Amino acid sequence: MFNAINIDNNLKGFTLIELVIVLSIFAILASAAVSAYVGIANKVLRVQEDLTMNSLQKGALLYYA
Repeated sequence: MFNAINIDNNLKGFTLIELVIVLSIFAILASAAVSAYVGIANKVLRVQEDLTMNSLQKGALLYYA
């Protein structure tokens, strides 16, 4: 009766440790990508603010000239 159940002990697959290691590597790469994106976004905002201030300065010079 117990021989009717075929249990294969040679199944191929990933162990829990391997999956945890891969997920932690993905998490590290994702955090680096998010950090780089935030840095680029901040730089874009600074450039946009500089352009706005230059436009306001030029407009004021033309208005009061």
